[in-house]
Order: sequence, then structure tokens, then C-alpha cells
Amino acid sequence: MKKTYKWITALLCVVAMVFCFTSCKQHDDDDDDDDDDEVVVETKVSISSLSITGSDFVPVGKMISLTASKNDSANTGSILWSVSDDSVASIFYTEDKCIVTGVSEGETVVYAYSSENASVYAKQKITVQDYSSEKEGTLTGYGDYVIYKFNADSDEPYSITLTDGSGADMRFSASLSSSSFSKSSDDTLFYDEASGTKTFTPTKSSTVYVKVTPYDSDGTGSYTLKVSGKTQIKLEQDSIKIYSATLQGTFTRKDEDDYKVYSFYAEEKETYKISWTCKDDEAVKVSAKGTYYGWTGSTNYDYFSDEMYSSKTITPERSQYIFITVKPSDASNASFSLTVSCTSSIDGISLLLDKSVTNKILTLNFTLPENHYYTYRTEKFYATAGRTYTINWNNTSNVSVSAGTSSSSLTDYFSENTSGSYSITPDTSGYVYVRLTNTGGSNTGSVTLSATYKLDGLVYTYYAAFD
Repeated sequence: MKKTYKWITALLCVVAMVFCFTSCKQHDDDDDDDDDDEVVVETKVSISSLSITGSDFVPVGKMISLTASKNDSANTGSILWSVSDDSVASIFYTEDKCIVTGVSEGETVVYAYSSENASVYAKQKITVQDYSSEKEGTLTGYGDYVIYKFNADSDEPYSITLTDGSGADMRFSASLSSSSFSKSSDDTLFYDEASGTKTFTPTKSSTVYVKVTPYDSDGTGSYTLKVSGKTQIKLEQDSIKIYSATLQGTFTRKDEDDYKVYSFYAEEKETYKISWTCKDDEAVKVSAKGTYYGWTGSTNYDYFSDEMYSSKTITPERSQYIFITVKPSDASNASFSLTVSCTSSIDGISLLLDKSVTNKILTLNFTLPENHYYTYRTEKFYATAGRTYTINWNNTSNVSVSAGTSSSSLTDYFSENTSGSYSITPDTSGYVYVRLTNTGGSNTGSVTLSATYKLDGLVYTYYAAFD
């Protein structure tokens, strides 16, 4: 019995020891699980320092970029920007980048600061300088131009801006040579560009020439040219050539049969703009004709007739005199201005004939250039049978006059007359052709047609010049 008791006691001790060991192991496993679930909290570091890099100068109308850097350990907050005087410079930013635009000459300060603490900031002093030069002008018609110049430093950027005035349509070109404005020239920086801004950087210090010209026949108007850079610029006018001539006229007779004839000499294959304006509601009708008279005969050109619009362009195939007829659009007074413009030089417009219904004398002014032997011009007027017409002419020397019933038969009335006056009485009504021939030298003078009644006028002209 005692032995049994001892055995039971020993067994209970073993069970107790196993239980204790198992409990301790479970407790250790629970401690290990607690270690795995532990959360590590990151330390917040605010922006404590800032710095700005970038230029401290910006021209008016141009932009520069600034960059802000913060302390490496900063992990909270963002970077904001501000400017002390937005009338001098304006800003646009995204976090660490800031674009500064020059507005007007002066100085201002750009700040980069912490969104969490405005006392943490960096600043950059900005100087805004208007390194530009500006010119304004007006071009009066097709073929006009003006050239400006300025000195440019090598490897420095420049911008040239052309702005059209109201209703104008201008073009501009830039070159390193004042006489070389062409698309293919090596000196050309840009050629025949529409109004706007062009930039360039010369590879060597040089004088830059800028040419402004109307785009087409409707390009008359004003413009503004501006050059900008990083150093002081002086834009100067180098040359200007206005290839145009203008005359004014007035009709005071209340009759639609009044007219005035103007003339100018046109070179072959040159484009000419003929434009006219009237006062208030007044209006005129304009026509243009020309004739080339060569060895093989004459070629007539009708460019336009009775136009009431403000301008027309013509391009003669051969060199010739152009004759412009202006007459009232109705039986009322009219004042007008007539302009001829072209791409090459023009000697001017001359009033060839001024006729009203009460005129009984018509005067034709003429010029026969020197160094053209047997240069001549032929006029014609309508004559009524049985009426007497007197033709008078004056000149410096060496002009003979012939008259006939056709341009190819100029001996019917008289031939190569140099006396200065001749009267004719046609047997039949029709045109009378009068030819003035230059027999040598330069001659400028006038021929007068007179009668005792109203004249229909000298209605057409031929011109020929033989070297």
C-alpha cells in the first residue's frame, strides 16, 4: 500500500513538471509575437534652410528661371514663392522652380519660403533693365522701304519685333549687309518675315541692318520696330527710300465730261501701284493706258478703265509712258490725291492734260529724253470737218512736228515742221495724229492745241525711244 502511494506521488510530480514547462514555452511565444507587431514612428523634419540659384538680371519682356533648394533631411512642407514688387517683375512657380518675367525697369526681390514657417526663406535680388530700342514710322505705298541698323555683340541673343499699325501689313528682313537683303545671301539673318518677333545670336560682333517694307499693294500704313538684348542698344535709321510720287487735283465744273490726264515713265516688268483718295463723299473714276511704239509697230495696253476703288497695280511688259485719266464720277465737284508707287525709282507724275467742257485751248507738256536719237511721241485728237485747229509748240531745240490722218500716215497735213505753229482744216471728221520728234539732244516743252469752240481733247498718246 505504501509502495502504491509513492508511485502515485511520483507520477503527479512528473505531470506537474511537464505542465510548468509547457506554460513557460507558451509565454515565450507570446512575447515573440509582441515583438513582431511593434510600429516604428518616423521623425518629422521641417524645412530649416533654403537657397536660390539663377540669374539676378532679366530684360523687360523676357524671362529667367530660378531654382530653390532645401535642406536634405526636410520631409514636410512645400516651397512657396513671392515677389516684392510685381510692377517690376511677375512670377509663375511650381514647387522648387520659379519663372520671373521682366515687366518694367527697376529692382525687386523674389522670395522662396517654407509653407509651414514663413520665417524660413531665401531671397534673390532681381534687376530689370529695358535694353531695347524702338522706332515708329509710316510707309506710304508698295515699293517703299526703310532700313535701320544697330551694333550687336558676338554670342549675345537679340530679338527684333515688328508690330503693324492699324490696317497695315508689313514685312521685315535682317542682314549683316546694308545692300544684301535676299533669301540666298550668306549675310541674311532672316528674310521677308511677317510682323512678329525673330531671335538670333550673331557669331561675331557686327552691325545688323533691319529692312521694313509693305507686303503688297495694300501695305500702306504705320509700324513699330523694337530691338532687345542684354546690353544697351541704339537703333538708328540707316536709309529710307520712298519710291512714290503724288499730285492733287480738283474738279470744279459740274460736268461728267471733265477729265485730267497724268503721265509717268514705267520700266518694263516693274510693278506699279496707282492709288487715289477723295475728300468726304466725293469720288472719281480712274483709267490707265500705255503704248509701246517700236520698230515693228505699236502695242497698246489697256490696264484698267473707270475704276472707282482706291488702288490698282500694273506691271508693264515693255518700258513705256503710262497715262492716267481721272474724271468725276458724276456731275459734281471732286477733290482727289493721286499717287504712283513702285519698287524702283520713279521720276514723278506730271499733269499732261487738264480739260473742262469750257476749255478752248488744250496744252500738252512733253519731255523727250536726250541720248535717244529720233525719240518721238504721238498724240491724237478728234477734229470736226470744216473747223480750223491751230497747233503750237515750244521747246529748247531740235523738235519737229508732223500731223496726219493716221499714226502711220503723218504727212497728210504737214511733215517735220519746225516753225512752231501750224493750222489745219480737215475736210472730213476724224482723228488727227500729231507727232513730236526729237532730232537730237534733250527737249522739254509743250504743245498747244487751240480752236474757237469746245475741244474733245488729246485722248491717246504713243511714245517710243530708240537708242
